[in-house]
Amino acid sequence: MEVKKVDIGLISRDYYGFISFDRDHDPISIVGNNNFILDMGGLLLCTGGHGTVVLNGHVYQLEPNVIIVAFPHDTVKCLDRSKDFSGWIAGANTNFMRDIQIPQVAERYLFIKNNPCISLRESDVKLLQQSFNIIQELTNYPSTHPYKQQIIHNVLMVACYGIAGLYEMNTPILERASSRQDDIFRKFLELVSHNYQAHRDVEYYAGLLCITPKYLSSIVQTCSGSTPSKWIELTVCQHAKNLLKETGESIQQIADSVGFTNPSFFTQYFKRVTGLSPKQYRIGNGDSPLFPVT
Repeated sequence: MEVKKVDIGLISRDYYGFISFDRDHDPISIVGNNNFILDMGGLLLCTGGHGTVVLNGHVYQLEPNVIIVAFPHDTVKCLDRSKDFSGWIAGANTNFMRDIQIPQVAERYLFIKNNPCISLRESDVKLLQQSFNIIQELTNYPSTHPYKQQIIHNVLMVACYGIAGLYEMNTPILERASSRQDDIFRKFLELVSHNYQAHRDVEYYAGLLCITPKYLSSIVQTCSGSTPSKWIELTVCQHAKNLLKETGESIQQIADSVGFTNPSFFTQYFKRVTGLSPKQYRIGNGDSPLFPVT
């Protein structure tokens, strides 16, 4: 099935995206209950209603004042949400995230990666909302202002430091109890992320998990609504996209980096999954940070 591209109304595709939503303006409804891979780091702050999301195979409950943070290449799925669900979505690409200078950054990253969901105090939520409101107001600056992007960049940077501090101060919300199928699905995603360059066949991962390919396909379909092959394809192409955007490597070099000895075969594979050739993607470099797995 063709991979859809989703536009959630980014302020600037080069650095960050930012959007608020409520029952009348809900970007999540665009992707429905699809799985998608993040091309940006980002957060979702719930300000009303309730919902359930799956992040890297872990299930979390969202309610007012709960925030969840994800990193590039994380896999996300919205299982359900109430009609009155509302909140904020913000995203920043890897170039922006590299500018965040936090002591012991590796430890902080691993902590948030392993504990992505926390509950905030009402006062913390108000401060975050004030930062978000300021950013939205700044987008109305005249486009001729010479430092518009720099101003927005730095205000968003302040918000990022504030969020990092909140994670150090607050107790993480534990994931909802997972089933054996959830555990197998999560392990499958981990194995794909580490082995996609050399192995793109479902049989290989089924063997590592000591189950049959048919059973693996059934589990992945049940947990995500997509096939194992689709997850493998999206993982390969997501890494290829990052190399196309962030390096000056040739198509042949990128093909080799993601496990293709024949660049022509890589081009065919990439175009079949994304709808664009690697060259077209590099020239355009303007699709959305969300890539649903359908």
